[in-house]
Amino acid sequence: MKRIVICILVFAMAALAACNTDTPKEVTMNAAEIYAEVYAVSGYGTMTAVPDRDLTDIYAIDPDKVADRAWYMSDNPSLNADEVAIFKAVDEEYAAELVTIFNQRIEDQKLVAMSYSPAEFSKLDNAQVVQSGCWVYYAVGTEYAAMMDVLGTIFGE
Repeated sequence: MKRIVICILVFAMAALAACNTDTPKEVTMNAAEIYAEVYAVSGYGTMTAVPDRDLTDIYAIDPDKVADRAWYMSDNPSLNADEVAIFKAVDEEYAAELVTIFNQRIEDQKLVAMSYSPAEFSKLDNAQVVQSGCWVYYAVGTEYAAMMDVLGTIFGE
Protein backbone atom coordinates (compact mmCIF):
# COMPACT_ATOMS: atom_id res chain seq x y z
CA MET A 1 0.00 0.00 0.00
CA LYS A 2 2.83 2.36 0.87
CA ARG A 3 4.38 1.87 -2.61
CA ILE A 4 1.09 2.66 -4.28
CA VAL A 5 0.75 5.91 -2.35
CA ILE A 6 4.32 6.88 -3.17
CA CYS A 7 3.78 6.10 -6.87
CA ILE A 8 0.61 8.17 -6.92
CA LEU A 9 2.37 11.10 -5.26
CA VAL A 10 5.29 10.95 -7.68
CA PHE A 11 2.93 10.83 -10.66
CA ALA A 12 0.84 13.72 -9.31
CA MET A 13 3.92 15.87 -8.73
CA ALA A 14 5.16 15.17 -12.25
CA ALA A 15 1.78 16.05 -13.73
CA LEU A 16 1.62 19.31 -11.78
CA ALA A 17 5.12 20.24 -12.83
CA ALA A 18 4.25 19.66 -16.52
CA CYS A 19 6.24 22.60 -17.86
CA ASN A 20 7.23 24.51 -14.78
CA THR A 21 10.73 23.06 -14.99
CA ASP A 22 10.70 22.79 -18.72
CA THR A 23 14.29 23.41 -19.70
CA PRO A 24 17.69 22.34 -18.48
CA LYS A 25 18.21 25.96 -17.47
CA GLU A 26 15.33 27.62 -15.64
CA VAL A 27 13.94 30.43 -17.76
CA THR A 28 12.86 33.34 -15.59
CA MET A 29 11.86 35.68 -18.41
CA ASN A 30 8.51 35.75 -20.16
CA ALA A 31 8.18 35.59 -23.95
CA ALA A 32 7.93 39.38 -24.36
CA GLU A 33 11.13 39.92 -22.38
CA ILE A 34 12.92 37.26 -24.41
CA TYR A 35 11.71 38.89 -27.64
CA ALA A 36 13.06 42.26 -26.46
CA GLU A 37 16.50 40.70 -25.97
CA VAL A 38 16.39 39.14 -29.44
CA TYR A 39 15.10 42.33 -31.06
CA ALA A 40 18.00 44.29 -29.58
CA VAL A 41 20.50 42.30 -31.71
CA SER A 42 18.24 41.60 -34.70
CA GLY A 43 18.82 44.68 -36.83
CA TYR A 44 15.08 44.63 -37.54
CA GLY A 45 13.07 47.68 -38.38
CA THR A 46 9.43 47.87 -37.38
CA MET A 47 7.88 44.51 -36.59
CA THR A 48 4.22 43.60 -36.20
CA ALA A 49 2.83 41.22 -33.60
CA VAL A 50 0.91 38.28 -35.03
CA PRO A 51 -2.72 38.82 -33.95
CA ASP A 52 -4.38 36.31 -31.64
CA ARG A 53 -7.05 35.50 -34.24
CA ASP A 54 -4.36 34.39 -36.70
CA LEU A 55 -3.19 31.65 -34.35
CA THR A 56 -6.20 29.49 -35.10
CA ASP A 57 -7.45 31.00 -38.35
CA ILE A 58 -4.19 30.86 -40.29
CA TYR A 59 -1.67 28.74 -38.39
CA ALA A 60 -3.85 26.08 -36.70
CA ILE A 61 -2.36 26.81 -33.27
CA ASP A 62 -4.54 26.04 -30.26
CA PRO A 63 -4.29 29.15 -28.04
CA ASP A 64 -5.50 27.12 -25.05
CA LYS A 65 -2.31 25.07 -25.31
CA VAL A 66 -0.04 28.12 -25.36
CA ALA A 67 1.03 29.46 -21.95
CA ASP A 68 3.00 32.44 -23.29
CA ARG A 69 4.11 33.79 -26.64
CA ALA A 70 5.75 36.55 -28.58
CA TRP A 71 5.52 36.29 -32.37
CA TYR A 72 6.56 39.16 -34.60
CA MET A 73 6.86 39.50 -38.37
CA SER A 74 8.08 42.24 -40.62
CA ASP A 75 5.47 44.84 -41.50
CA ASN A 76 5.31 43.37 -44.99
CA PRO A 77 5.93 39.61 -44.69
CA SER A 78 5.23 39.15 -48.40
CA LEU A 79 8.41 41.09 -49.20
CA ASN A 80 10.54 40.61 -46.08
CA ALA A 81 10.98 37.29 -44.28
CA ASP A 82 12.17 38.74 -40.93
CA GLU A 83 10.35 36.97 -38.12
CA VAL A 84 10.75 35.78 -34.53
CA ALA A 85 8.50 33.33 -32.70
CA ILE A 86 8.93 32.44 -29.03
CA PHE A 87 6.25 30.18 -27.59
CA LYS A 88 5.81 28.37 -24.30
CA ALA A 89 3.40 25.46 -24.65
CA VAL A 90 1.43 24.04 -21.73
CA ASP A 91 3.29 20.74 -22.14
CA GLU A 92 6.14 19.22 -24.13
CA GLU A 93 3.73 17.25 -26.31
CA TYR A 94 2.14 20.42 -27.65
CA ALA A 95 5.58 22.03 -27.93
CA ALA A 96 6.49 19.22 -30.33
CA GLU A 97 3.35 20.05 -32.36
CA LEU A 98 4.45 23.68 -32.48
CA VAL A 99 7.80 22.57 -33.89
CA THR A 100 5.95 20.88 -36.75
CA ILE A 101 3.72 23.92 -37.32
CA PHE A 102 6.67 26.32 -37.38
CA ASN A 103 8.77 24.11 -39.63
CA GLN A 104 5.86 24.10 -42.08
CA ARG A 105 5.59 27.89 -41.73
CA ILE A 106 9.24 28.26 -42.73
CA GLU A 107 8.84 25.87 -45.68
CA ASP A 108 5.75 27.80 -46.88
CA GLN A 109 7.65 31.08 -46.62
CA LYS A 110 10.53 29.61 -48.64
CA LEU A 111 8.15 28.85 -51.49
CA VAL A 112 6.92 32.45 -51.47
CA ALA A 113 10.43 33.91 -51.17
CA MET A 114 11.79 31.87 -54.11
CA SER A 115 9.59 33.89 -56.42
CA TYR A 116 10.57 37.36 -55.21
CA SER A 117 13.94 37.43 -53.49
CA PRO A 118 16.92 35.12 -53.22
CA ALA A 119 18.14 37.19 -50.22
CA GLU A 120 14.93 36.54 -48.31
CA PHE A 121 15.07 32.87 -49.26
CA SER A 122 18.58 32.58 -47.82
CA LYS A 123 17.34 34.04 -44.51
CA LEU A 124 14.69 31.32 -44.37
CA ASP A 125 17.10 28.62 -45.45
CA ASN A 126 19.14 29.27 -42.29
CA ALA A 127 16.12 29.23 -39.97
CA GLN A 128 15.88 26.40 -37.48
CA VAL A 129 13.03 25.70 -35.07
CA VAL A 130 14.27 24.73 -31.60
CA GLN A 131 12.38 23.05 -28.77
CA SER A 132 13.69 23.39 -25.25
CA GLY A 133 11.26 21.65 -22.92
CA CYS A 134 7.96 23.47 -23.33
CA TRP A 135 9.57 26.41 -25.14
CA VAL A 136 9.73 26.57 -28.94
CA TYR A 137 11.48 29.32 -30.84
CA TYR A 138 12.95 30.37 -34.15
CA ALA A 139 14.29 33.50 -35.78
CA VAL A 140 14.60 34.61 -39.39
CA GLY A 141 16.80 37.51 -40.39
CA THR A 142 20.21 38.69 -41.51
CA GLU A 143 21.41 38.67 -37.89
CA TYR A 144 20.27 35.06 -37.42
CA ALA A 145 23.45 33.94 -35.62
CA ALA A 146 23.30 36.80 -33.11
CA MET A 147 19.60 36.19 -32.42
CA MET A 148 20.12 32.46 -31.96
CA ASP A 149 23.08 33.14 -29.65
CA VAL A 150 20.81 35.25 -27.44
CA LEU A 151 18.11 32.58 -27.47
CA GLY A 152 20.65 29.84 -26.80
CA THR A 153 21.98 31.75 -23.80
CA ILE A 154 18.50 32.29 -22.39
CA PHE A 155 17.48 28.66 -22.85
CA GLY A 156 20.85 27.16 -21.91
CA GLU A 157 21.39 25.59 -25.31
